[in-house]
Amino acid sequence: MRKRGSIRQRGSFFEVSIPDGKGGRRYEYAQTQREANRALTRMLREADTQARTDAGGLTLGAYLRQWLTDHCEANLSPQTVRGYRRTIEAHLIPSLGKYPLDKIPPEAIRDYFRKARTAVRPGLGKPLSGTTLLQQYRILHAALKMAMQALMIPHNPADYV
Repeated sequence: MRKRGSIRQRGSFFEVSIPDGKGGRRYEYAQTQREANRALTRMLREADTQARTDAGGLTLGAYLRQWLTDHCEANLSPQTVRGYRRTIEAHLIPSLGKYPLDKIPPEAIRDYFRKARTAVRPGLGKPLSGTTLLQQYRILHAALKMAMQALMIPHNPADYV
């Protein structure tokens, strides 16, 4: 069932509202009828997407560990799983693991890779190689893609990096 919204003219502006799912309504305001129609369409789309996804309060770190156990260990070789686990535990979780799975900003992923490309690692005196960073990106992207397919998140934030 699609949530219904409404547009009302209030003097010189338009009030756009939709049910918020908690017994109230969510409001936005627009200057023209055309802007109001666009706002209503966007609000309904956002509400529909949120209603279909549920991360269950997981953080990215918890999800990556779950993904390793549930998916990787069942489908990949033990050596590949060890490499993924090392990458996830040493790099991705310390930098990105605190974010809620359904609210990971693409900017945070972009910042992580920007810093990792230039930061000098202790003991080695040089940053991570481009190949290592590409491998990290591919692991993160694959995990988030699976979360999206499982309807835990509405889109893959790694796609925007």
